[in-house]
Amino acid sequence: MRYACIADELNMLNLLANKLPLPINLPLGSPFSDEDPPAPGTGQTVGLLEFDNFHPLDVQDFLNLIGQGSQFAQLSQIHVAGGAGAHGADESEVLLDIDAVMSLAPGAQVIVFDGPFSGRGSFQAMFNAMINDGRVTIISNSWAYCEDQTTLADVQSLDNVLANAAAAGITVLTGAGDQGSTCLEGSRNVTTQPGTSGTRGVPKKTLLRAAIALCPCFCIVEM
Repeated sequence: MRYACIADELNMLNLLANKLPLPINLPLGSPFSDEDPPAPGTGQTVGLLEFDNFHPLDVQDFLNLIGQGSQFAQLSQIHVAGGAGAHGADESEVLLDIDAVMSLAPGAQVIVFDGPFSGRGSFQAMFNAMINDGRVTIISNSWAYCEDQTTLADVQSLDNVLANAAAAGITVLTGAGDQGSTCLEGSRNVTTQPGTSGTRGVPKKTLLRAAIALCPCFCIVEM
């Protein structure tokens, strides 16, 4: 299999589209290679923000099912502020996040950051832990809280934290929710997504396809 950086492919397509000759000295060394390209996600470390816990063996079973059992070694976990505690009602959400990223980006390292949700300040603690870890290149968050649970100061604080993530070169993606203007518990007040600056909000069901590194030359981080 032969592959090249996306930029070079686009240049060649542009030449062909305009009926222009290809360069006679088209390089066959770098960036071209006769080797198979690296697996999607190679070189990336995805941090998953979670307010519940999971059973690691469930992830191992899933990876075995899809024929990627050895990939389990790429999964690790960090407890923030004592961790999320025992597995709760949202364990399936945690497993969905893990399984989606590990199946779509099999080359990535995945770190699950779990911690307690205690209202305002909870997201800041989680984001700061992920930023300060030093390994995370992409943060994925699918959690939210309601507008009547936050304050202007809380939102501004989140904005500052996410600005720090952007300054550190970390891409942050957060689910935009599936209920529109209806909050999670059914009330008619808006679901608050954590932060605004440097954050890409996408529909939760679409988030699973985001932040997947295709090759060392090109990385999709937005929809």
